[in-house]
Amino acid sequence: MNDELLAHVDNAIDIFESKTHKFATGLFLFDNAPSHQKRAADALSARKMPKGPHATWTNTANGHPTMPGWFKGMEQILRERGLHRNGMNAQCPGFKCQPNATDCCCRRAIFCQPDFVAQKSALQELVEGRGHVCDFYPKYHCEVCELNFIEMYWGAAKAIYRKSDKTKTIDEMEENMKNALDAIPQLSILRYANRAACFISAYSGGLNGEELAYVQRRYKGHRMLPQFMIDQVKASIAHIK
Repeated sequence: MNDELLAHVDNAIDIFESKTHKFATGLFLFDNAPSHQKRAADALSARKMPKGPHATWTNTANGHPTMPGWFKGMEQILRERGLHRNGMNAQCPGFKCQPNATDCCCRRAIFCQPDFVAQKSALQELVEGRGHVCDFYPKYHCEVCELNFIEMYWGAAKAIYRKSDKTKTIDEMEENMKNALDAIPQLSILRYANRAACFISAYSGGLNGEELAYVQRRYKGHRMLPQFMIDQVKASIAHIK
């Protein structure tokens, strides 16, 4: 699944660059789904590192003076950096460490090091490697997905798809799906994007769901809310309460 996703994104970047003649930088936004956060096979990870020396865990330069070609193990790595404590296990049972623990076991100690924490997902590495910007929507954002305008686009396309004729084959179903996606006017898609931008602007200004519902009714003509409007909204709702 992850390989297919990367191939789709790579193709999307090709399309974007062909449309903009490589004179623009794209912002590619994704949901915070586990498949979008998966790391590359060769990414930094302490998840399967052995505690002690290992001959075949990874390829190591043969020029090392001690045990050339061997992976030195988590314990030795921590000792060399002054991070090892006597009695540290390879990992806590099930790697379920105590909350906020940073050095309860060898694996957690390495897991919390800056270069491991900063490891990017394969998706982000792909997008940024091609010179564009990759970002992710917040986890568990609202049920109607108002922050991601593609959800509004899909919703409109699904409404059209449900009205299409019954199909007998997968090919017919796929054709109906493509027709439904193509049926949404570009103007509608731009409006979905503006609506999502309005939600993002309001949330960024500190409004909650109740306050945002009030804003949607009162300030329909505003794409972005300046701070004085946000202050007015908070004051108005506080007065009502």
